[in-house]
Amino acid sequence: MTVINNWYTNCGRVAGDHRPSEDDQADESGSDGPADENASAPQADAGQQTAEAGAIILLGEKKRLVPGALRQMVIDHLQAHPDEAFTATKISRLIEKSLGAIANSLATLVKQGIAEQVSDRPRTYRLATTENNG
Repeated sequence: MTVINNWYTNCGRVAGDHRPSEDDQADESGSDGPADENASAPQADAGQQTAEAGAIILLGEKKRLVPGALRQMVIDHLQAHPDEAFTATKISRLIEKSLGAIANSLATLVKQGIAEQVSDRPRTYRLATTENNG
């Protein structure tokens, strides 16, 4: 282990730093011949993907929702099925979002009068009827 740490120290790198040094990058770029602008583009985009909204997201990372978007997704689901009652688990599986976040959203929607809790065990929710909103 000492040999590796000494090598990193002698190269001017910190142990655990696996990024190429400036010298390594200069060797890889190769100044022999004309530079191809398209050749460097895949390297710049490696590890990234473009989302449908135009935002760049690193691979492996989840896209974050804007504040209130999850609650609106729950409302939209309840409005699409006004005569059915759902558990937080069922909704989380259908819209593929966190169970805890959905449960919190449902509790907030009940307090706001947008949804109503139908039963305690299991906790099921549905869109509030117009009689309860009024």
